[in-house]
Amino acid sequence: MKKLFKNEKGFTLVELMVVIAIIGLLAAVLVPKMGFMKDTAKEAGLDSNMRLVEATVTSMLPKYKVSEISSFRSDLADKLDGNLTNPFSNSSVADIGDGNTTGQPAVVVYNGPYVDWPNGDPFNDVAGAIICAVTESHGHIKVEIGYLDKDGNALSSTKTRIVE
Repeated sequence: MKKLFKNEKGFTLVELMVVIAIIGLLAAVLVPKMGFMKDTAKEAGLDSNMRLVEATVTSMLPKYKVSEISSFRSDLADKLDGNLTNPFSNSSVADIGDGNTTGQPAVVVYNGPYVDWPNGDPFNDVAGAIICAVTESHGHIKVEIGYLDKDGNALSSTKTRIVE
């Protein structure tokens, strides 16, 4: 008597095609979400950088008088230089924002109030940078800390931290 079924091992062509179709559907669903996850991770990195800058400013402020505001700005930039990384450019440079800022540094120490931050100019190339606006307010050094989003726009004041 002849055997009807052979005992062969392996997958049929139909089984392989079904598995490939399932993998293709999963990839089509997951790939668009990858870009969103990258942006979310970069913004989380910016929030972390803001907290680190806030802690640094808080620890440094008691050591400076209002008359030493320019010294505070340069010392703050020196202390932060190399300690933060801009998640958009991977730069770890801290810069004194004098209107000639180029590239994408991690931190810009800006001599002016938050409300005077230019909309894209001179900070048009510093997406992802933490901005420290250092001013004098009621006999104290006031530092407003915010960051620029991926488009280089200053974040709304609701997310800006003020240390005085």
